[in-house]
Amino acid sequence: MKKTIFIYLAVITYLSFSPVFSQENKIGGQLELGYGFGIDGDFNSAQIFITPLYKQNEQLSFGLGVGFKYYYDPSPIFNLTKRAQRLTNFPVYAVVNYNIPIGRMFRPFLNLKTGYGISSQKLHFDDNINRPIEGKVDLHNTGGFFISPAVGVAYSINNKNTLQLSLAYDLQKLNGDLSNDKGEKYHSSYNYENISLRLGLSF
Repeated sequence: MKKTIFIYLAVITYLSFSPVFSQENKIGGQLELGYGFGIDGDFNSAQIFITPLYKQNEQLSFGLGVGFKYYYDPSPIFNLTKRAQRLTNFPVYAVVNYNIPIGRMFRPFLNLKTGYGISSQKLHFDDNINRPIEGKVDLHNTGGFFISPAVGVAYSINNKNTLQLSLAYDLQKLNGDLSNDKGEKYHSSYNYENISLRLGLSF
């Protein structure tokens, strides 16, 4: 699965930067780097998003993209290993971007990403602390629904390129399947929520 994700990421990157896709300035792209701060004790995250865009006009653009999010807890948790405090996530999403027609060099914009975050993490626990089933427990985390609305401001570098600074709310749903050595099973769903600050380049 990881190999497929990286191949997809490479294809998206190639299409984003390929000059063939800049005909009539209709096809462009967006590269974003960000950091998410966990809400109510959720993990923080480092983020990268690569999004090819079709520009309908100067205000509206849309496309499909892929991202990489590395969730982690910056402080140790007494009953979790470092591996249990990390999660890798690959959002695959559709995006709509709207530039509000105010100003020239600086323009506010709205952005919405929605899709599916791909994750796969397997963990093993020998303790019974905060577990719904007892004994030696195996946990398999998988991905789920992803949405990220954002508001920001864009600075025009030239006729084609802009720098963007945005503030986003990220919601990543996850599924956890637990099983123990007694054959008992338990399924749970939970959310990772972040307030994220992102710096982007649109071209």
